[in-house]
Amino acid sequence: MFFKKRCNHQRSYKVEADFADPIWCAECNWNIDIDDLPISEELKKDFVKWVVEYQKEMSLLKEQESEHFQEFVSKHNDEGRRLTERLIRELGENISITFVPVSEL
Repeated sequence: MFFKKRCNHQRSYKVEADFADPIWCAECNWNIDIDDLPISEELKKDFVKWVVEYQKEMSLLKEQESEHFQEFVSKHNDEGRRLTERLIRELGENISITFVPVSEL
């Protein structure tokens, strides 16, 4: 398996945008450092871009009411599902990886 700090679980992960790396242990909620994963640099960059966009939009929404919130959430969740599928292909089918969508409130 790949190197992980402080988390001894190896088969169950979740993908969730937050203000940290987007991959978490599904058992203990440890935030996995994306650089510790044996995935392509392209996928790492796409995950970072996805999280940065999430952080930017959520910061704006906290400051002001956004009319396009539902549209943002829908697009964000679609991209998260695509990234999760790519992650599954790169890490292999024997690992359980689940996407956790942002609520549409």
